[in-house]
Amino acid sequence: MVPKHMKEEYERYISSLKWKQKREKAIEGTFCDGKYWCQRCGWDFDKSKLEVHHLNYDSFGKEDTCDLAVVCIRCHEKLDKSRAEKARTKSDNALYEAQLDGWATKVYGENWQDYNDIDSIAQEFEEFLESKNEYW
Repeated sequence: MVPKHMKEEYERYISSLKWKQKREKAIEGTFCDGKYWCQRCGWDFDKSKLEVHHLNYDSFGKEDTCDLAVVCIRCHEKLDKSRAEKARTKSDNALYEAQLDGWATKVYGENWQDYNDIDSIAQEFEEFLESKNEYW
């Protein structure tokens, strides 16, 4: 699954000759013993049944072969789902950290991290959230 902000750029790049050549090279790299292999499940497939998965989008458009995985459609779906879950977790963690910082700043002032134990402040914040939920 491609991040929303990259959708247009992704579609343009995936249709390009540059990508098609890179994709072909990656798939050819799995050829062994007269077969093409999924790098995740290890099963052999017809070349046309393999897809190329971006392990990350950090080097999108300039990716090396090590930034890609040649996989079957089932494994591709699993990898996309896993990446989406990691992105959600990262986003949820960032939101929680921002909320904690905002709450602690209101309660303890700017630079609260310099004068307080972060773990105990986080525990206080959790208790605050629980008490807030009791009223809603």
